[in-house]
Amino acid sequence: MILKYLTENFNFITYGLELLAAIVGAFCYGAYKNTTTKWFIYFLFYVVFVECVGASLMYFRAHSIIKFINRFGVRSTSWYNLFWFFGSTLFLLVFYYKLVQSKLYKQLLLGLMLVFVIIFAGYTVFNFQGFLKSHPLFYSMLCAGVILLSVSLYFIDFIKRDAIIKAFSTFSFYISIVFLVWWIIIAPTLIFNPYNTENDWDFVNLKRRIFLFSNMFMYLTYTFALIWCRPEQK
Repeated sequence: MILKYLTENFNFITYGLELLAAIVGAFCYGAYKNTTTKWFIYFLFYVVFVECVGASLMYFRAHSIIKFINRFGVRSTSWYNLFWFFGSTLFLLVFYYKLVQSKLYKQLLLGLMLVFVIIFAGYTVFNFQGFLKSHPLFYSMLCAGVILLSVSLYFIDFIKRDAIIKAFSTFSFYISIVFLVWWIIIAPTLIFNPYNTENDWDFVNLKRRIFLFSNMFMYLTYTFALIWCRPEQK
């Protein structure tokens, strides 16, 4: 019964978790305003903003503004998800660029950022209708690869700085672990996304549950880390 309720209300529970993390981030901003963590708090605000746009497209379709937007082919289940992927990946690249101290790793992250923007923009331009109406696996895998490379560079830099002794009081360490675990769990469901149709409700519900519990783990960890960790000076 509980599992059924959670599955049916997947979107609203996720919205609530995102809003909770953003609210905690807002309350903690004063403590982190002189640290790199403030960029991650901006990222949480961005997530809430994009989700509000997506929710409006999904739940207020009868509104004149939404109808006007829909005339251009914009659909909540595809366009805003990809917009979220693109923007969030850029935010995280900037975040890790500011985190790492090695000049070489900073240059690698800048190069990775440039390559990501060129590939994403190029693929979108040549597949514009796909961008508006579908959710190709290419976007998900591209963003996953970029984020995992960024996290890997951060961990290498983190270990080289002998910062491992204070890992469990470092905010960036917690969220980097979360990114790795989240993508490891989510990646297989994206590969089998073609089965996510009304003809296969078993897979649809399974995917919702995987995303729900993964999101619960992710956003609750963000919330905990913001409260628990000590602000690291730049």
